[in-house]
Amino acid sequence: MTSNDDDNKYSHNSRKDRDLEDFFKDDDFELSSESDEEEDQDVENGGYRSRRVKDRRRRNRAIVSTIAILLILVVVAAGIVFAYRFIRNRFFSDDEPAAQESITIPEDLLLNQDVNIIMAGARENLLEPQMNSIIFTSFNSAQNRLTSLCMPVKTLMEIPGFGLESMDKSVEYGGMDLLGLTMKNGLGVDTDHYILMDIINVVNSLGGITVPLDSSVTLTLDDGTEATLEAGPNNMDGITAVNYLEKFSGGEGEISTEDTKKQKSVFNALLIKINGDSPEQLGENLSAVNGYIDTDLNLEELSKTLATFAKIESTNDLVYGLDISSVELEGQTYYVPDISRISDIFSDQEVAEVQETQSYQTVTVDILNGAGTPGIAGQAGDLIKGLSYENGTKKFEVMEVGNADNFDYASTEIVVSSTESQVMAAAEELLSFLKAGSIVTNEGFSQAQIAVILGQDFDPNSIGSAAGQETAQEETSAGLIKINILNGEGTAGLATTAEGILNDSINADTAVMEVVETKNADNWDYDQTKIVVFTTNEGVSELAQSIQQQLGVGIIESSDNNVDNVDISVILGSDYTNQ
Repeated sequence: MTSNDDDNKYSHNSRKDRDLEDFFKDDDFELSSESDEEEDQDVENGGYRSRRVKDRRRRNRAIVSTIAILLILVVVAAGIVFAYRFIRNRFFSDDEPAAQESITIPEDLLLNQDVNIIMAGARENLLEPQMNSIIFTSFNSAQNRLTSLCMPVKTLMEIPGFGLESMDKSVEYGGMDLLGLTMKNGLGVDTDHYILMDIINVVNSLGGITVPLDSSVTLTLDDGTEATLEAGPNNMDGITAVNYLEKFSGGEGEISTEDTKKQKSVFNALLIKINGDSPEQLGENLSAVNGYIDTDLNLEELSKTLATFAKIESTNDLVYGLDISSVELEGQTYYVPDISRISDIFSDQEVAEVQETQSYQTVTVDILNGAGTPGIAGQAGDLIKGLSYENGTKKFEVMEVGNADNFDYASTEIVVSSTESQVMAAAEELLSFLKAGSIVTNEGFSQAQIAVILGQDFDPNSIGSAAGQETAQEETSAGLIKINILNGEGTAGLATTAEGILNDSINADTAVMEVVETKNADNWDYDQTKIVVFTTNEGVSELAQSIQQQLGVGIIESSDNNVDNVDISVILGSDYTNQ
C-alpha cells in the first residue's frame, strides 16, 4: 500500500472518529434556539454532518413530543374516570338506577335446600362499603327454620393476608368473598352465598319499611338531630334505618351481645316489604332494588331466598348475638369473639328443643345470712324452693342454708359462678323475686351455681306477701278462658286498645276470660281479623263468637299450633281499624 493510501486511510478514520465524537455530544440533544441557528448555519455551508444532525434532532423532538402527548392523555383520562366516580358517589348516589326490565319470578318460590348466607348492610357505596350490619344466617329446609347470628362490625378476626383486623375491613380489602373466608377461619362457619344491601337506597326504593321495636330508641341522625322511636311499629326511611343499624352495629360506641340482635329486625322488615303480597309484587320490588344489592345469587335464587325467609314463622326465626367482650385499642372500641357456643347454635339438632330443655333446667343455689337477722336465710330458702316452671320442674335446688362470713352486708349480693346464659337468667329472676341487691360474678365462690348473700336491704315479708298474692291470682284465674291479642295491622297500641274493649264488655258482669298477653303478630299484613281457637274447653266456642260480635269483624278458625298455650288467639287485621 502506498504512502498516499495510508494518509488517506488515516485521514478518513480520523474524520470518522471525530464524527462519532460529535454525534454523541450533549449539545445534540438540546432544542434551544441557539442550536437551531447553528443548524441553519451548517445547512448554509452544505455540510454532510449538519444534515445528519438535523434529521436526528427532528426524530428526537418527534419522539419526545409523542411521549409527552401520550402522558397527557393518560393523565386526563384517569382524571375523568376518578372525577366521574367522585361526583357520582358524592352527589348522585341517591338517584334511581337506570330503568331495568321487569324481573320474571319463578312459579315455585320455595327454597328446598339448606343454605348458609351472609346478610349484610352498608351505606350507599357498595364499591367501598361502609358496613353497618353483618348477620350469618343458616336455613334448614327440612324444619323450615332460620338461625341467625348477629355480630358487631368491629369484631377482631384474622383476615387472611392482612392479619388481625376488624371484620368489616375484610370487605374493604377483598369484598364479601374475603369476609366469608374470614368468618370461616374465625368462627368455623361455612358460607354458601352473600347478600350485601345498600340500605339507604333499598329502603327508599321500597317507600320505607315498618320495624317493630320492643322498647324506645333514641337515634342521632346524619344532620346531628335526634329522633326517638317509640316501642311498637315504626316507619323508617333509608337514613333512619341506617342510623338504627349503626347504633347497634358496634361501630360507634360499646354495645352488648343482646344489642347486636336488634340488627335482625331491620332485615326482617326489608324481607317482608320486598316479598310483598304476591309474586308479581315481589318481581316489581326486586326490580326496584336489584341495582342496590350485591350478591352472588342469580335472580331466581335471590327471589326464592328472599320469599322463603320473609315467610318464616317467628317461632322458627331464631336470632342469636355473638358472645363478645370489648377492648380498647388506640382509643377505639373493638370486640373479641367467644365462639364456644357457635357449634351448638348451628348444630343439626332441633335448636328449639335444645332451648326448651335448657329453659327447664334447675339451678343450684346457696342461701347465706349476711345481715344477722335470725332465720331470714331459712325463710328465703323456703320461698325460693317453691319457684317452679309451668311443667312442675323446680327452678332452684337449695344446696345450703347458713351464715355468711360476716353480718356486715348492707346490700344483698347474688353471686354467680359463671356467665352462662341459663345461670344469668336465673340470677335475674332471683333479683326480681327478692326485691333487693345486685348481681356480681365470682367464679369458685361456692359449690352452687348461685350464692345469695342476704343483706340488710332484704325484707322477707315483702316476698312472702308477693308470693301469696301471686298464688291467689293463679287460683282466681284458674277457671278463666285464656286468650292472646295480637296486633296484625301495625297501628301502635292496637292490641292494648282491643284488650280494654273486650274486658269492659265480656268481663263486665262476671270474669270469663283472661288476656294473658298483648303483642305484635308475626307480620302486619293481616287484612282480615282472625279469632283462632286452639282448645275445646267449656265455653271457648261461645267466647270466640262473643269476641267476634264485640269486634264487629273477623273470622273464627281452629288450629292445633298452640305455641302460646292459650285457648284463643285474636289477630287484629286492617278490617278492624277500617270499620
